[in-house]
Amino acid sequence: MPGGTPRSSYATAGLGAAIGALSQVAWLSDPAPRLNWLLIAPHRFSFAGWYHAVYLTLTSAYVGGVSWEALRRAARAPRELLASVFGGRGATAVLAACGIFVLTVVADSLPSAATSSSLTTIVIIVSCPAALLAIAAWRLGHAVTVLRRPLAHALLVTALGALVIATSR
Repeated sequence: MPGGTPRSSYATAGLGAAIGALSQVAWLSDPAPRLNWLLIAPHRFSFAGWYHAVYLTLTSAYVGGVSWEALRRAARAPRELLASVFGGRGATAVLAACGIFVLTVVADSLPSAATSSSLTTIVIIVSCPAALLAIAAWRLGHAVTVLRRPLAHALLVTALGALVIATSR
């Protein structure tokens, strides 16, 4: 379908939704989770918890599908265009936001890392961005080098965030 979104992008969105749903199932099925205002008892979400579960699943689908679509289009783009889109400040901001998000989720999950739900959350939140970077390297080949500077800056921002979290505890 010329100009349209290929099935692979929809399939990747479905995979993102499945991963998001898996994280929520892990919380619901954990016999001894760390309780909070979303998970008010083992196997029981509050209304806000159900809202969060649906939101997280849909957002995971969106991020998966859009990420794949961006990489699919980037793989066919001229290097100059690729460098202007993925090599600039916008890419740094997106990567830094992702890094800080991963950091805060892991920091929030560490106190209860012995529970299966928190461990599942940590594994998913760390492995998905790592997998996305590996897929970017595969899809873009040598052109992935345009991500070096934005990724280095994002890692620096994330490390500073880790320092803030570590010193505030």
